[in-house]
Amino acid sequence: NWIEAGEVHVGLDGVRVTTLAADEALAVLRVETDLENEGLGLRQGILCTLLRDKDGNEAAKDATRFTLRQGEKLTVRQRMQVEKPALWDLDSPNLYTCETKVLEGETVLDGECNSFGIRTLALDSVHGLRLNGKTVKLKGGCIHHDNGVLGSATFDDAEERRARLMKQAGYNALRSAHHPMGKAMLTACDRLGILVMDEF
Repeated sequence: NWIEAGEVHVGLDGVRVTTLAADEALAVLRVETDLENEGLGLRQGILCTLLRDKDGNEAAKDATRFTLRQGEKLTVRQRMQVEKPALWDLDSPNLYTCETKVLEGETVLDGECNSFGIRTLALDSVHGLRLNGKTVKLKGGCIHHDNGVLGSATFDDAEERRARLMKQAGYNALRSAHHPMGKAMLTACDRLGILVMDEF
């Protein structure tokens, strides 16, 4: 993939959405966005974040002013609430979209779109692993980085197929063996409702 951006831009893998609390009535999320100024001089602007549900309807939005000095990196933190969220779980992997725009006046300097699920995870010695308050038994397997005759390159369709076959075989969790999972596999697991033990 080719990545191109202006002097003021979102950092590489620079948007993270974390569920702080969630139930059927309300979800509280933290959106962290890394911004970078690789140009000369002081730059000011607005970071606009828009969350959409699977049908494209607006779920929440926020706009935060920022100031970046020359060569500076900054993490903008936004707290957002989603009413009546469609929670992500193994049987209903509901995904939202986070649309990020970096504005300077009316000019869009950079933008990014990421998908995420709203869910809570808890682990203790009494209930074990709980997803959205319900105990989950992991039925997991380890996968390696290669796709047989396709080799070590990552292809979206190949990773989707591999995740789908694991789900159909009864697995609800995957662990990467001796390698970090690529974005294609992580995205496929999000879409299909598979938990991931990502050691990196």
